[in-house]
Amino acid sequence: MTSAIRMGMVSLGVGAVLFFLSPWFRTNVKEAVKDVTEWTPERIAKHPDLYLKWAQDELDRTEGKLKGRLVELQQHRTKLTRDRDLAISTHDRCVTQLKNLKQAYQQATQSVIWPVVYQGDPLTEEQLKQLILEADTRIKQLDADQPLLTKALQQIT
Repeated sequence: MTSAIRMGMVSLGVGAVLFFLSPWFRTNVKEAVKDVTEWTPERIAKHPDLYLKWAQDELDRTEGKLKGRLVELQQHRTKLTRDRDLAISTHDRCVTQLKNLKQAYQQATQSVIWPVVYQGDPLTEEQLKQLILEADTRIKQLDADQPLLTKALQQIT
């Protein structure tokens, strides 16, 4: 019994070495495996009931994968819709904020009253300019992002 196990392990080792070192041996092994594991017209004719069961199993497996992919796409579409809606509301909020900041800046500049109080916080001229610049930059970024979100949604739908 021990020698049979030893002989089997040696054979397996020699086969593995030949498989990795000999392209000819590797090709023959792959073809032999392919002949045994794939449905050929002869095997289909010989066992049509087994082939139909295998084909139905493959179809069910593929259908399951497609249903899973459809769920993933629906989830992705929902996320993109949420992101687009958030971008739109953020854009609107930033536009309003920019308008209010500019108005506060104009009033403070005309009456030369610094620091100006904006939303309860006293701001220097430089701080107010910085907030105006940040709001404008954010609006431009949102303007650039919105078409990308819309395009991505169109591709999924």
